[in-house]
Order: sequence, then C-alpha cells, then structure tokens
Amino acid sequence: MRTILVILIFLLSQVPVAAQQIEISTTFGSGADAMIRAGSNSNNNFGDVIGIAVKDEGPFSPVTRKSYFRFDLSELPASVTNAEIVLSVTTPDDPCSPTTPHVINVFGLSDLASSELWNEDLISWSNAPGNDTNSGNGVTAAATPLGSFANQCQFLIQGAQISFSSSALADFINSDTNDVVTIIFTDGSQISSSIGYATKENQKQHAPLLRLTLDVVLGDVNLDGSVDLLDVAAFIDRIQSGTYQIEADVNLDGEVDLLDVDPFVDLLDM
Repeated sequence: MRTILVILIFLLSQVPVAAQQIEISTTFGSGADAMIRAGSNSNNNFGDVIGIAVKDEGPFSPVTRKSYFRFDLSELPASVTNAEIVLSVTTPDDPCSPTTPHVINVFGLSDLASSELWNEDLISWSNAPGNDTNSGNGVTAAATPLGSFANQCQFLIQGAQISFSSSALADFINSDTNDVVTIIFTDGSQISSSIGYATKENQKQHAPLLRLTLDVVLGDVNLDGSVDLLDVAAFIDRIQSGTYQIEADVNLDGEVDLLDVDPFVDLLDM
C-alpha cells in the first residue's frame, strides 16, 4: 500500500521527530479512478480504461471529460504536513499545443457529498458526485477548489510524471472524516490538446498516487503524542511480533528489533 522514506530527523523540544513519506495509490483498499464524458457519452462508463484525461469543449460535447480519483486513507497514521498527487503520463492524446500550457483544475469532494463511495464501474457524467453537468469544467458546491497546475505537453513523454501539490490539498486531507478522499480534475485551459495519464488498470505505468509527508514522533508507539512509560507495552509487542511501525524503529534502520531497545530507553530518560 505504501512506501516509507525517512527524509530527515531533527530535535524539537528534545523530542526526536522523523519526516515520514507515504504513498497511497488508487489500487489500495477502496481506491478508484475513472473518467466521465459529456454529450452522447453522458451515460457511458469509463471506469476500466487504462488512460484518462480532462478536456473542455462544452457540456454537450462527447469529447469533454473530467477525471475522478479516490484514495483510501484508512491506514494514514497522523496528520500530513505536505500532500502531492502524482500521475504517470501515457501520451498527449490530441495534437499538442507548442505554446499554450495545459492547465488542470483540482477539486476535493466534500465528505458530506452523497455517493463519495462512487462505483468505478458505474460512474458517468450524469451521476458523478460533485459534477456540474451544465459546465464543461465546473463542479457543484459539493466540491472545494484546491488549486490548479500547468504542464507543457510537448515536453512530456510516455512514463513522465506530472504532479500537483498545495497547502489546500494537505488541509483537505487533514479535514477528512471518513477515511477516503475524492479528487476531481477538470480542464482549466480550454485548448485542443490534452494530456493522458495512467489509471490503476494500466499495466505499463504506475497508478495515480497520493504522496503524503507527515511528522512522526520516534518512540511514541501508542500514538498519544508523547514518549513515556505508556509506550513500553506497545514497543515490546512490536519487538516480539516483528511488526514494523516507524515510531518503534527508533534507530531508523528499517527494522524493529533489539537494536532499537537502547535508543528507546534513552528516549524514556529524556
């Protein structure tokens, strides 16, 4: 489900903190990705395609499209300090504009929106939650703007990565209450070209990723925000079971074992 990278360690009020990076793809848990298309395609489902894109040629054109991504946050251990959506480029699927960047608008679907657990095999333009069916690039009040990003398509090749990050995206993830987030992409440039990116059904490119950074207090194995005697039982359990938890990997060698005991005891004495 996730890739963990310890980026840096520093002391904050004498408490060792590690920056942990977690990658969650649409392949994990209740994750999903799909494209919806307007016009004569408004009732058609595109949940099983290997590449999706956004384009705005009006709400009644069959080539107008928006993209939906759902990420499962059920194993996210703490609040995030940074969030990034990473996509793998398939190909620009139309003649590429050499001068005009392709802009993508990013929205987050409210937890209160109906059907946030939309069915990847059933979602369409006519039933997608948060979709403004009368707009080629708009959403309803159920979706919150998170920003936009631009890509110059002539510089992109198959397999290249494009990404989006904003403080609004991190705040949106931290405000989640139901362990899933849905992100919506729409076209923000209204030009003839568009950029295709891989879905989880694509066997040659990686699935859409949500890359999250969070601060972890080393030694806080019971996750109560402090390192004290209340962590001892949980720490011993991780040692005996061999279950990896970064808070118990006090020496940050990628393993939870007896080599972590002395550093853990030192934390208790701080």
